[in-house]
Amino acid sequence: MNVPYKQVIAGAALLSSAFTAVQAQELTEGEISGEVLIGTDYRFRGISQTDRSFTVQGGIEYAHESGFYAGLWGSNVSFSGGALELDPYIGFAGSFNSEIDFDIGVLYYGYPKDGADPSLDFWEIYSSVTWAGLEFGVAYSPDYFAETGRYFYVHGAYEVELPGEFSLGFHLGSNIFKNRANMDDFLEITGESAGSTYLDWSITLSKEVYGLNWSLSYVDTDLSRSECFGGDKACSATAVFAVSKSF
Repeated sequence: MNVPYKQVIAGAALLSSAFTAVQAQELTEGEISGEVLIGTDYRFRGISQTDRSFTVQGGIEYAHESGFYAGLWGSNVSFSGGALELDPYIGFAGSFNSEIDFDIGVLYYGYPKDGADPSLDFWEIYSSVTWAGLEFGVAYSPDYFAETGRYFYVHGAYEVELPGEFSLGFHLGSNIFKNRANMDDFLEITGESAGSTYLDWSITLSKEVYGLNWSLSYVDTDLSRSECFGGDKACSATAVFAVSKSF
């Protein structure tokens, strides 16, 4: 929101003061929330970011009643010289009607003090719609991780409530690179190409107990071990256990 330009200085000062007051009032109409998590692995789109080891994550977010939100999320990683991923984001969430919700925003994936060449940092535009427990989303990056070019992520998820206050969630995602060479660069493939697309999926069982959310996930991709960073297990099937606390 911009204050209109006025040639009369006194008028501009008055408008500026009023605008500041409105901003202060609007800030009180939102809320700040956060979460901390400890898990046995950090899997991002099916691939381990912590060399199949423990992760500690946390985030904080401000959400205004208008639908605008902004936040910052962080985690340890194993591949960055700074050993840290830090992701600021902004977005807007709302409803088309009483049954369909939407979310759209911009997220920056940052790896402070990494110093890698090519740079690991990248940003994405994301959007999703949710209806009757079913979510469909798309993310787009003009230059993905480690400068591997144009990239789309198309994903779907569904969650059902089970007896005993358990929840069961299903996720399927398609990672779409511009061409074979770009995905080969991303996966550090020097032999036979893995193609330009790979799939990831997960099934998660979760339950809240004593104010903590406990979850157990099965995570996998359709990448073979030979297609994963020179024979690494980072893309292979695994079970991830995590416990988190929201505040």
